[in-house]
Amino acid sequence: MTLLGKKPTVIWNPAASSASNYQALQSELQKRNFKIVETRDASHALAATREAIANGSEGIVIAGGDGTVSAISNAVFKTKPSVVLGILPLGTGNDLARTLNIPLDPTQALELFAHGEKRRLDLVAVASAAKENYLVNVATGGNPAEISDKMSDEQKKFWGAFAYVRNAVHAVAERKHYKLELDFGSTKEIISDVFAVIVANGQTSGGGFRVAPMASLDDGLLDLIVVRSTNLLDVAAVTARLLLGDYVDHEQVYYRRVAAVSITSEPSLLFSTDGELVHTTPTSFAVRPAALSVIGGKTPATASGPS
Repeated sequence: MTLLGKKPTVIWNPAASSASNYQALQSELQKRNFKIVETRDASHALAATREAIANGSEGIVIAGGDGTVSAISNAVFKTKPSVVLGILPLGTGNDLARTLNIPLDPTQALELFAHGEKRRLDLVAVASAAKENYLVNVATGGNPAEISDKMSDEQKKFWGAFAYVRNAVHAVAERKHYKLELDFGSTKEIISDVFAVIVANGQTSGGGFRVAPMASLDDGLLDLIVVRSTNLLDVAAVTARLLLGDYVDHEQVYYRRVAAVSITSEPSLLFSTDGELVHTTPTSFAVRPAALSVIGGKTPATASGPS
């Protein structure tokens, strides 16, 4: 019995950081009548998802990291939102899995497909002059996005979540200062000396760092967090609080929960949205409530700090 409905299909990313460690899992999936499609590249993964849905699959299992989760979630939402999603975390960060309380061991995560809990998952429409897509987990803008832009895939795979901390040292030394205009529709706010901005649907980024500790995937709101810094001590203080998981009430942090916001920046702000870079601002974010159905653990994640 599976919560994924008829003809469940596994979209397996063999390039995910831990995919090679779980080849035996494929045999177990086949025993349970899951069809497995090993992807060649991103375009093949999207085509395979659409083909599976066209052939009557009522459930898509995403076997990969956060980038694969985001891409397939977008494809499912744009093709047939009623399809149920499952996640087998094979990536470096696996941040959406953490928020959904999915075991990070894929063999344990597999058991949720029979005994887990279906949840409705909000998405966040992200629109810029370049394109429109849907955010599943977290968008980071400013200096953290600059970090991500400079990290190679090899660095991410070798260092894991510590790559973000390792590269943060260089970002602090070479940091940019941004002036933001936040447009909420009926009101606007200006914030200067900005180090980073986070727009969150999920709680964690970078492999378990709780950048939005109060975020919920199904409340119809996004968590907007702006970190200001006039000097290195500010950055150090906020970072220390981030590691403890309670930084949003720091005096240098602006925090607000909203359904939509448009962000303009001087200089132009680089965003990393679920790992995909958006090079232009203004960028607008708007929640699409209960957009997808996903299988997660029965108890929401509550642990503080990176894990």
